[in-house]
Amino acid sequence: MKSLNTLMVICLLVIAGESHADGAYTDAKALLEDAIRQDSVSGVMGGEIADAFSSQFSTKGLLLVEARVIGSFKEEGCKRIGLRFTQEGVATPKGNTEVHLNMTINYCLNGDIPNPAEQI
Repeated sequence: MKSLNTLMVICLLVIAGESHADGAYTDAKALLEDAIRQDSVSGVMGGEIADAFSSQFSTKGLLLVEARVIGSFKEEGCKRIGLRFTQEGVATPKGNTEVHLNMTINYCLNGDIPNPAEQI
């Protein structure tokens, strides 16, 4: 079974690609950019990230995602973003449940990673 570290790497590496519409995201870049512009967003994640979660937990349940700004940097358009992924429909010996993965990432609208020493 793949580790959660593999899921985290996939989430962070899928930063190029398609756009989003109405809270449906297919890549991390659009999600992170919307969070920076709006301070907080949520929706349903699709694409490679959702596929990785589905594979990890052997489910076809929805992958919900929430992203919110939790810090700022001196650089314009650069934020620290808290992410929460919720995989629905995960089978356990006690029945179906949800699995949550929380993580943070530093990101800029121009695609750069901000200097952590410049966090304000």
